[in-house]
Amino acid sequence: MSLPAARLIWHTLIALVLLVTGVVAPLLLLFRKELGIVALVLGLGLLAVGSGALLGAGLSRGIDSTACTPLQWRCMLTAAWLLNPVIVVATSVATGHLEFAWWSGMPLFFVLTALSGRLRLMQSYPDWRQEGCVFNPYMILYWTFSRAVFIGFPLAFLSFQVTLYLPRSDMLPIGPQIGLFVCGGCVLISAKFCAMCACLAPDANGRQKLPQALVLVILLSADWISSLHLMVPQTIDDNTKETLLLFHLLAAGFIQLHITLRRLQLIPRWQRARAQPRARELGIERDGNDPEMNAGLNAGQGESSDSEDDQGPRSLPPGFHEALIGVLGVPRPSSGQVQRAFLAEERSATLRPHVGHHQATVTPQPPLQLSAEGVSVEPTPRLGGGADAAGGSALAQANTASSSSSISHFDVDASESAAGSAGSVVQPRPLEIAPCTKCSICQEEICSGDKVRPLPKCGHVFHSTCIDGWAKAKQEGTRCPNCRKPALSRKQADGAIHISALSSNGGRGEGERASGSRRLRHASTAGQGTPSAAGGLGPVRPPAVVRRNSALIARRTAARDQNIRALCGLGFTELLARVALEFENNPNDAANLITDHIQLLETVYSRDGACPTTPRGVAEAVVEANPNLADLVVPLRRQLEHLYGSNRLPKQPWSELSTEQIDQVFHALLGDVVERNRGGRN
Repeated sequence: MSLPAARLIWHTLIALVLLVTGVVAPLLLLFRKELGIVALVLGLGLLAVGSGALLGAGLSRGIDSTACTPLQWRCMLTAAWLLNPVIVVATSVATGHLEFAWWSGMPLFFVLTALSGRLRLMQSYPDWRQEGCVFNPYMILYWTFSRAVFIGFPLAFLSFQVTLYLPRSDMLPIGPQIGLFVCGGCVLISAKFCAMCACLAPDANGRQKLPQALVLVILLSADWISSLHLMVPQTIDDNTKETLLLFHLLAAGFIQLHITLRRLQLIPRWQRARAQPRARELGIERDGNDPEMNAGLNAGQGESSDSEDDQGPRSLPPGFHEALIGVLGVPRPSSGQVQRAFLAEERSATLRPHVGHHQATVTPQPPLQLSAEGVSVEPTPRLGGGADAAGGSALAQANTASSSSSISHFDVDASESAAGSAGSVVQPRPLEIAPCTKCSICQEEICSGDKVRPLPKCGHVFHSTCIDGWAKAKQEGTRCPNCRKPALSRKQADGAIHISALSSNGGRGEGERASGSRRLRHASTAGQGTPSAAGGLGPVRPPAVVRRNSALIARRTAARDQNIRALCGLGFTELLARVALEFENNPNDAANLITDHIQLLETVYSRDGACPTTPRGVAEAVVEANPNLADLVVPLRRQLEHLYGSNRLPKQPWSELSTEQIDQVFHALLGDVVERNRGGRN
């Protein structure tokens, strides 16, 4: 059985165990009077299954299984399942020996201590296999102390926890022993409270574990009820305590089951697993014509701990018990975590000659459409008006391509590599990308021959110099600028580079940034810096690429001018249109931004109060740029006064402002709109 298939089966068993333990078992025990003795026995049996699974998970986290022999580890797991507290309590109640119910974790302690043998529980402890005399009193004391600390104390607190949850008063400890169990309960409550605070604290990515914190709140409530019943049994009736504890268990079980199903994503994974055999029967190969279909069918074949989602199923370790402790929200030890620190290898971009039907379906269509007749803006409810765009042309497709397209790893032939002639530097392997693909960092189109890096998880492609600078600034926290998935990998693949090398190389100047002007300069001076084709200074960009880049720059300039004319047709001045287009990429969004400015003045700055005095001519010039503000001069003056007070604008008359300061006025006005819109969304 392959690793992904085994992982999927283990994850399904985890969800099933949590379902029967946290949901089915408390329901059976709540309705045992109506369902009879079968419900009681089945409910306790399901609780025993869950208790054994949790003990096995804790054992796998506390003891290194690789340091044990296979037989030794299997015996430990078997003891954890057979001597779990539910079975011990049920046996002690049935036989009348309630002392074993109070110390339900101690039988497992003695068995694990005996099975541990010469196992070294910490690296700083002596290696018992290499010690000379086994009967050395010092070594015996050392061995006993290590077992008492690392095995005895956790199981003693487990005994305190189980004793708190005993349902009837006649099962609880009596006499001076109550003080010991009350102190143990206080330690447990304090530990859960600290764990809850840790779940509420944001992690490195700014995420909080709110569902896990809610589970801990429910368990804290159950502990308070049980502690009160232990100290003063007359305050809570036995039946009331039992019902309350079962409802607490049911609520915590529902929440934990929701967390588990959301993280494991069992339904789509089983759908992919069922679709893979049929896809193979139909002849769909790994390098077929539909890379998106192949990516979906093979999404589960490469599962590893190097997951693109730290909260996804592939971030969990293999195995039942190891994955269970991860699902419960217990973090891995810091020593076992491998930081993401490797960028993918540098590739040479090659444009795909033909665009398949699947790309046309996934490419988003922005509101702006360019055609031979000119520019049209899609109508919006606030603007009212505008015409439908004419049919797309090749120019429209070039202008409206998505900012960065996601590629499939199956489009690349791993065996292809471009090597130079004898004595020259080996060239990067080619990477096929869709035409009109943009690097969203520099907002320039990726052309054939450009040095690029595909991100290892999401497949988005960027110029190598752009993503290198991005990773140099973000370091281990580097994420894809488009989808926010991790941009680095934990394992060093062929050609991958460590982010520490970026700082030492000063930004890595091997790949030329895909800026149109820089391409032209590089192409124009390439002949001066390259003595021969085999000189080793790098390939010269062919003249056809230069001509295509020149045409692309001309098309973009024409598109920008058409966008400005489209906004001017709505009554705005060219200056306001140009500034709005610097905030938004198309005239539709830019017009909406200007409309948001009107709404901001009508809502935020229309409060009652005196009209402030602003420098002469500034408000009048803004109204001239947008005639729709003619009735909002007073709110506009309030906004200007706010910007002056925050030192975002120079407080000078309009006639004394330079060209840069005039641009600064409109940038500040629309920037205030963008900041408030972003704050409202957050």
